[in-house]
Amino acid sequence: MASTSSTSNIPPPLPTSLVTTLLPHLLPPSPLPQELLAKSLLQRLLYLPPSPSDLDSYLSPFPSTEHQPISSRLTELTHGHTLGDILYTKEEEEIYAKLSILPENEIKDESIEIWFEFEHSSSDSRGWVYHSARIPSQLNQKFVSNPELSSTLVETESEEKMGYEEMNNLQGDQAPEGYWTGFDSSSNSNSPKSILNEFNENHEDAYWAQYSRPQTAPITPGIHTPGIHTPGIHTPGIHTPFQNQQKQNQNQNQNRNQPKINTQEEQAKKLMESLKQLGLDSLNKDITNGYSEMNGQDGKREFWVESEDQEKYNNTIDQSENDEIAITKDKVEVEESGKAIKDRLKCKISVSLNKLWKKHIQGSNELDLEIKAIEWLNFGKQVIENSSSPNTSSPGGYTSYNGESSLDIIDKLEILLDMYELLNETNEKDNFHKLMESVIRKSPDYRNHEDEDEVVRQNMYYE
Repeated sequence: MASTSSTSNIPPPLPTSLVTTLLPHLLPPSPLPQELLAKSLLQRLLYLPPSPSDLDSYLSPFPSTEHQPISSRLTELTHGHTLGDILYTKEEEEIYAKLSILPENEIKDESIEIWFEFEHSSSDSRGWVYHSARIPSQLNQKFVSNPELSSTLVETESEEKMGYEEMNNLQGDQAPEGYWTGFDSSSNSNSPKSILNEFNENHEDAYWAQYSRPQTAPITPGIHTPGIHTPGIHTPGIHTPFQNQQKQNQNQNQNRNQPKINTQEEQAKKLMESLKQLGLDSLNKDITNGYSEMNGQDGKREFWVESEDQEKYNNTIDQSENDEIAITKDKVEVEESGKAIKDRLKCKISVSLNKLWKKHIQGSNELDLEIKAIEWLNFGKQVIENSSSPNTSSPGGYTSYNGESSLDIIDKLEILLDMYELLNETNEKDNFHKLMESVIRKSPDYRNHEDEDEVVRQNMYYE
């Protein structure tokens, strides 16, 4: 039974048709097809939806960094690429396949890996599905070229694990050297009783004796303690440490009660007396009681006025520097927000085109879809031609289209084209026509809830 279950879990080789079908959907604005995505990726997009501007988070669960530009590297591979070999690996019960996509110059540093997962755990297994896109890295995994050999990877890992455990068990069973000698009962070894007899009982008596003294009795210093004597209470000229501390506290209280002297004024008076003794008092007639009355600053000396002016000047310079830094930050934020606004506008245009296409094919069956697609492309062609030649932009240019719904769609396409021209992209006319071509798809059958969910999911992806 075990052999039949293991053989039933062996997947078939990854079909190349699945790879060619998936690759165009990895680039915007094409949405990721829900039927080709792994369940782990669908759950992550549903419960932890990434930012619309972060395209790498839609393609891979790994964070996007400057060293891991997944979306930009995929865009570079559109100019030309070659498919590498398909390799298979196994992690516990899951089987994965990876495919390397190399550029035309076959430089591995510019390649990217597409990983697929094989679903076999349930009855509604979908087989090989897209798992993630990754930058090549050094992994401690073993890969095989045939999925049938994936079972050998698990056997090799289990054998290595069992060998490691057996080695640990053997090492754990060996006792350290000299371990059993502690249990030897020879007469030469010292018994615990002999060790206890060697313990000096005087040490224990001295230890407990220090707790037997009364708490109120002072501890008398020993004979050999130098510099400590116990003088009498009435011995003149000798103060105990308690009396010294009391006298120190009294001196501190007296110092607190004395009025504080203004040190600045006292220094100024001493300076005036020194100038009088030197005969230089005539040079400082404006000084009264050590203070200057110049510049109308009463009660302040001149050097304080100069220091305050210098401080105001420094504050003005600091404020101007802070304003320049704030202006620079605002410019950076405006530049960053400009690119984000362009990306958001492009997504909005794609969503609006999807809605117009849905309105255009409403009520049509599968046989009419080809006719509707041709009409849709003619609408876009006429709008682009009229925008290039303003002389023919009158309503008479659309006389060949009958029906108010067609004219309504054309009017909205003109507005979307004007919005797209604001992006200032190269070949903007051709790019707008490509956007219109990308929205042409199979008309959803709203009786089937899976198709309806697919349309809703795609609209949410663009928004």
